Amino acid sequence: MTTGRTKKQTIEKEIPEEEIQETFNLENSGNAIDILLNLNGDALHVEKSVRIRRLGINWKVRALTFDEFEEIADRSVRITRPIVGTRPRRTVDDKLTNMLMVYYGSVDPSLKDARLFEKYKVNNTDPCELVKKVLLPGEIATIAGTISGLSGFDDVFSRLVEAAGNLSE
Repeated sequence: MTTGRTKKQTIEKEIPEEEIQETFNLENSGNAIDILLNLNGDALHVEKSVRIRRLGINWKVRALTFDEFEEIADRSVRITRPIVGTRPRRTVDDKLTNMLMVYYGSVDPSLKDARLFEKYKVNNTDPCELVKKVLLPGEIATIAGTISGLSGFDDVFSRLVEAAGNLSE
């Protein structure tokens, strides 16, 4: 089925040119070493609010620290051996990753508050159960996406790859 558009026009329609240029811009506006030397301790502390309409609140989140990112990555990887004698397979549980990102990256409300674990009758060693009890799946994905973006993971590249893949179908 043809739409009469070229592949480039299709990608440009899905992702604005400015967004692509910003993502892949390799030029520095100044001397990179000077920029790094002038960073202060707050440079990695980035926050943003996400509106959760169902609850009528703004959910404040922050970028993850490297240690939190490692913890999430370690907890989200599953190693399985589908057939005895074969190499183990490593898979990432995306749902678990998102729930842990929401748990670690939430500022207000802080999901580490003991009162929440008590109210929802959840063991504090399993924060994902708490996340599942207070948020809907789409809310978890939205909040996790915001935290991911604040933590330096830009989804423009992913969308470009997806758009290019859709063209070959």
